[in-house]
Amino acid sequence: MFPFSLIGWVGLCLLFLAIGLLFGNIVLLAGALFLLLTVLLATMPQPPDKIEAERKVPREICWAGDVMEVEPRLTLCEGFGAIFVHNYLPAEMEVVEGNNFHLLWKWPGTAGFDLSYRVRFDKRGELTPPATAWTSEAPFGIRRRRAEPVGPAITVSVVPRIRGITRLNEIRVATKQPRYQDDLSQTGTANSEFRELRPYAPGDPIKLINWKASSRGARRDKLPLVNELEPEGRKAVWIFMNLASYMDVGMPLDSPMVKTFEAAGSLAQFFLSKGSTVGAYAYNNYGGEGKLLAPDSGQKQFQRLTWMLVGLKPGRPSQDLLHAVEGCKGFLLRPQPEVFIITRLDIFYPRLVGSHV
Repeated sequence: MFPFSLIGWVGLCLLFLAIGLLFGNIVLLAGALFLLLTVLLATMPQPPDKIEAERKVPREICWAGDVMEVEPRLTLCEGFGAIFVHNYLPAEMEVVEGNNFHLLWKWPGTAGFDLSYRVRFDKRGELTPPATAWTSEAPFGIRRRRAEPVGPAITVSVVPRIRGITRLNEIRVATKQPRYQDDLSQTGTANSEFRELRPYAPGDPIKLINWKASSRGARRDKLPLVNELEPEGRKAVWIFMNLASYMDVGMPLDSPMVKTFEAAGSLAQFFLSKGSTVGAYAYNNYGGEGKLLAPDSGQKQFQRLTWMLVGLKPGRPSQDLLHAVEGCKGFLLRPQPEVFIITRLDIFYPRLVGSHV
């Protein structure tokens, strides 16, 4: 592809030749021929082409606010000249060291270039930087080549930073235990207190079968009856998170939205380490629908909550806390969990008209 400047140079040479011939000026003719020869020779080199690119990152999962080194590598196979390389980044990624724009020079033959720069992830989410964009230019700037971006896409999952909690201050409320984190729930491991008889289900221990009640043959399906025992376990915990748009204000790493995710993750980590059951509900999520995390326990539940936090986005404040409680009452009535509400107390908006919650 020849730019307009080449046509302009050739036209200028021909103009000088015509003037030299017209006036019989040998110096002007020699200069025009020399200039024309130089322009024609400059069009012979091919600009760099057939570029292969790859990017390496130390890990594909990191905390919000982490700094990570990105190492692009370019392999150029043909041509020689200048290469302009630009690694575009999403708005959530900020270059803190080095440069994501590079100007390289390639001589004839195959050449490889190792580049490096450091970025900081200002927001959580699934971030996919675009492929490497490049433009090559032959010597003298006569021939240029702009190709499609190259290189595989790399997705980095940025999760909210979770800070460890070693202790929670006691709250003066009516509870079974002086410290509510040691309270027991009505769900969990069964104890020895009898609750009711029920039909046998696959997976029930043989020792729980009530042989006397089963021998009476009262059931048509002939299934034995099992002693259902009262469950016992750590107190259940439920977390409400307000994701209204007024939560996403301030600095990227110090907004109420970021603090909401940090608090939710820290609470979940603390209570799950104590053996509690944890559930969560995020209301005013983007799209108008709340995001529910069914209650469960163990390390896998913490991972589920973490990935839930990654995908949450602020939305319009169309749902208040009472609507959120109404939508989750099935998870709140029976286990009667300890409830944590994470929101802003300096924001008020009226209840929706016609609300009966």
